[in-house]
Amino acid sequence: MITPAPRTFWYPSKDRYVLFTPDALMHMYQYQQNCLWDREAGGELFAPNPNEDGIVIAAAAGPSSKDIRKRHFFNQDPDLATRERENQSRQGLEAIGLWHTHPQKIPAPSEQDKRTAKQYYDNLEGTKDRYLLVVVGKGGEIPALSVWSVGAAGWEMLPEEHGNG
Repeated sequence: MITPAPRTFWYPSKDRYVLFTPDALMHMYQYQQNCLWDREAGGELFAPNPNEDGIVIAAAAGPSSKDIRKRHFFNQDPDLATRERENQSRQGLEAIGLWHTHPQKIPAPSEQDKRTAKQYYDNLEGTKDRYLLVVVGKGGEIPALSVWSVGAAGWEMLPEEHGNG
């Protein structure tokens, strides 16, 4: 797989962004659901700066061997997810969101996906001002990403920056 370029997604207000590093992107891309037998995969996203205006997604983790994975369903093993969060924390990274795949070229989160991410955000009890939900689509070297943020004001879809403008 060719190392992808970083990708940047902006909040509608244009005063905040999320930048995905090549390492995080490569990790997620390898689980695209391009074939009928491919199952959903996912995990968590980690950043060193979860409350800054510019979040840098430095790492993506998951799936684990104990996750429940089906064509249209994914559920993390809670014990292994907790261990991964602890491991990432030792490296100076904090969990800032969830990612998973969908077998669509243009992925969109389901209502269940949004409920799950909102539960994670609520469980943070104010330690972070937002939590991300990323869905990876199928097809191509550069799959579509659907990037959403939930916070006190509700949900925001983050469009990708293209080019220099």
